[in-house]
Amino acid sequence: GSPAENGKLTQPPGLSGWMAGADTVLLEADGAKHHPCKAPAAHEPVLLPESDIVLAVAGLSALGSPLAEVCFRLDAACEASLTPERLAKLLASSAGGRKNVGTRAFYVILNQADDAPRRAAGERTLAILKETYNVSGFLTHFEEGERA
Repeated sequence: GSPAENGKLTQPPGLSGWMAGADTVLLEADGAKHHPCKAPAAHEPVLLPESDIVLAVAGLSALGSPLAEVCFRLDAACEASLTPERLAKLLASSAGGRKNVGTRAFYVILNQADDAPRRAAGERTLAILKETYNVSGFLTHFEEGERA
């Protein structure tokens, strides 16, 4: 990207041309400051008109922890723990993971499904997303040797 104020980046010049010539372009529209989940601010996410698919990503390491500790931009007074039900609701919400998606295709990616308990919690979250919100998603994790 190109440098912008407050240490942020904006899209690089010529991005539309690069996108037109590529099979797939992945752009981060809304970072979470190293937290496993996020509640977007009023000006987020920044989705380009050329974007046709939006992926909401959350880390399963957040489940079972107080929301105020694991969810960026969430009210610090929130004492509740993040459950599969709450995570599904946050990701599917038009004020959360689905914000500004409009008519674009939308999917959820649940990362950090590194062990059996996290996989089970991720599968439960995906089931809630599908049954309650008609949102499809995927579980992901690193294989041994893939971690940086």
